[in-house]
Amino acid sequence: MPDIVLPNVFVSGNTTNGDAVTQNLYDPAATPNSFEVLDGWLGNPNRQPGWDIRAQQIMKRRMVEGWMVGSTGPIDYFSNTFPTSNTDTGAYRRIPGCGISWFSYRAYSAVVLTWQIITATAEDTLADNIELRFRVDDVVIPRQFRVQPFTQSLGLRSRFRDRIWSGHWCSLEAGAPSVGIGWHNAWVEMFHGDAAGAGANTTRVRTRNMKVFRLR
Repeated sequence: MPDIVLPNVFVSGNTTNGDAVTQNLYDPAATPNSFEVLDGWLGNPNRQPGWDIRAQQIMKRRMVEGWMVGSTGPIDYFSNTFPTSNTDTGAYRRIPGCGISWFSYRAYSAVVLTWQIITATAEDTLADNIELRFRVDDVVIPRQFRVQPFTQSLGLRSRFRDRIWSGHWCSLEAGAPSVGIGWHNAWVEMFHGDAAGAGANTTRVRTRNMKVFRLR
């Protein structure tokens, strides 16, 4: 039985006081010593010594919640559809299936995002970079940046041809954008360089998933 010490004690035979009765029944300011705690405010101060809280006594999604998005098929990107430089307007394109939106109705202690994306390119020159970067609420996260290595041969399958990026980001990182109450977005975007302007090579992208976890 949770431990609730009511602020007012009534003695048999004495006249009761309405304010005192109300304070015992409903007084958020007196938490944890009010029956108000039974309305969803039971906390550690009400726990009897020696009584441990176990997983089956915690409501579903009370401590953590999350969900996932993904994509079922590959997407081909052609270098001649991108600007020449990664500093040009619109140089980076969002990758379908590797982005997620969520609404935070309260402030969470931490928000964690994970993703897994696979890229394979036919580029055989270092000048034509294939770059991947991660954004949260339109803020570029500097440490979340990858470059797809070019293949060693257009005719042979190379061990450097495919790259799997299993990334993760936490809102507790230094300099991370605030993800408080309100709508938020996160996504991975790509730039496909074409220094020679030939536009002959392709990069194939396969998205496994992007997940968001919110911890209270």
